[in-house]
Amino acid sequence: MNNTDETWETLIDSIHKQKAILFLGHDITLNYKNSQKEADFFRQLYQKNKEEIISFHEQDGFLVFKDSDARSSNLHKLQKFYAEDFTNPLLEKLAEIPFHAILTTTPDLTMNTIFEKNKFLFSKGYHRAKVKKEVAEMPSKEKPLLYNLLGSAEDDESLITSHYDLFNFVESVYASQTLPTMLTNLLNKENTRHIIFLGFDFGKWYFQLLLHLLKIKGAANKSFANTIAKVDVDFVAFFNTQFKIHFVNHDLDSFVNTLHEKFAKEFPLRQPVTDAHKQNRKYLKNNIVKLLSKAFNPTDFETFCLCNFETVHEEFTPEQGQSKRINMLLDYVERHAAYETLLAGAEEENPVQFKNFAPYYE
Repeated sequence: MNNTDETWETLIDSIHKQKAILFLGHDITLNYKNSQKEADFFRQLYQKNKEEIISFHEQDGFLVFKDSDARSSNLHKLQKFYAEDFTNPLLEKLAEIPFHAILTTTPDLTMNTIFEKNKFLFSKGYHRAKVKKEVAEMPSKEKPLLYNLLGSAEDDESLITSHYDLFNFVESVYASQTLPTMLTNLLNKENTRHIIFLGFDFGKWYFQLLLHLLKIKGAANKSFANTIAKVDVDFVAFFNTQFKIHFVNHDLDSFVNTLHEKFAKEFPLRQPVTDAHKQNRKYLKNNIVKLLSKAFNPTDFETFCLCNFETVHEEFTPEQGQSKRINMLLDYVERHAAYETLLAGAEEENPVQFKNFAPYYE
């Protein structure tokens, strides 16, 4: 990634238009500021349980259990480690940037914790081998999807901590196609322009396998990767050619801070739902329809949607009337819990009419 304003602007525009997906790896979650934290835990667990754990394979970062019973008897210890809160300044800043989808390849639920603490709306999900669990809601920047791709601390059977677990994951995704349909659609090139990888060890052999399974090769126009570890020049060329991944500055803090700063200059950061009851409001759709009909002429309404709901605007066609387009917008905000965004924008554009047709919720 060239450190030019034009490149940053392109990336920021993709995030704003819900065309960029964020992937988080071990070095920005579990191992932030301590690259050996997870490895040290595995190493200590192995030393204390040699009768059940044959070895700790440091290169791959996996434990080798004696058998399935030995794995099962140690799951609660693994789950306890991953249930810790790994909050750090970079994750907090990334949470404020309105990505519509954040995929984590570690089992911890730190991003969920950060969103809950800041009263940000979100939906969540995780993958478990041999089980296909669909994502119910279409993610949006107002209510993003936080997804644990390689298991979750809330379900110890979903954890991937051994080669056996990894093979189960590969078989599940490749043969049984257990990834949520919504997720595979998000990774489609038509829906995603950019993918950002932060804190990954690209030297691990199975990372290439993961990229193939997710069909990253054709998923985006360009992907950016930021990693702590130095990446061999041959690996750089390989990932660039095979997956269109471009490596950027090795300083994670600098990259995240710059991304946060530049996005905040162009667009609003994620806002909390300051009142808990807002999440359960019953909105008065008839009043909202009257507001949109009177507050905007067709040209102004199209501009309003372009600036605030570009996904809806992309579906507009010349033959559609104003009422059709209003219904399309309301359908979108209903599915994406975006009523507050709609009302705030309408009030800003036409405060007189906004007052005339209130109230908008019970």
